[in-house]
Amino acid sequence: MAQTMRYDDDALLTPANLISLGRMVLAGPFVLAMLEWKASWLNLGLWVILSVSDGVDGWLARRQGPTKSGAFLDQLADKVLTVSAFWALVSIGTFSMLPVLLITIREVGIALYRTAVGTTKGVSLPAQWPGKMKTALQTVVIGWALAPPLADQTGALNVLLWAAVILTWYSGALIIGTRWSSLHPSS
Repeated sequence: MAQTMRYDDDALLTPANLISLGRMVLAGPFVLAMLEWKASWLNLGLWVILSVSDGVDGWLARRQGPTKSGAFLDQLADKVLTVSAFWALVSIGTFSMLPVLLITIREVGIALYRTAVGTTKGVSLPAQWPGKMKTALQTVVIGWALAPPLADQTGALNVLLWAAVILTWYSGALIIGTRWSSLHPSS
């Protein structure tokens, strides 16, 4: 039986990290496809592949050893893909700007916070269950908006989108609150 390659937590070029980088690179062509073909089976299929690849990089990371860079890159790839997809959906008239702007503000803010904490405190902030649920709900909302038989269900789609906004901000507040108190016990 072949032994699985293990990486230490400082490794950079791991298979999981390469998948995360690939997901970010594919965000641009995916958005162009969304702008061209809107809700279509092609775009839904691309979204499913990009979403499943998130699970693949996580599986590889757990199997081969999670890394600090991987914890950062995986979440960055999620944010690049989802925020790009949400704005493409605004551009084609599927979503209004306000909920997508609220999601974007939180995603950018948390990415900056993670970067600051990582560089100043040397701490990696891996995703916790609320963040994973947030990502799952955002993924479902985008998939729903791209699925031809469901895309016209605007009432249900908007309810899901606003639920994603609430969960997105809730998980962000938990990151800030939990991490702040653990990093600054005297506060």
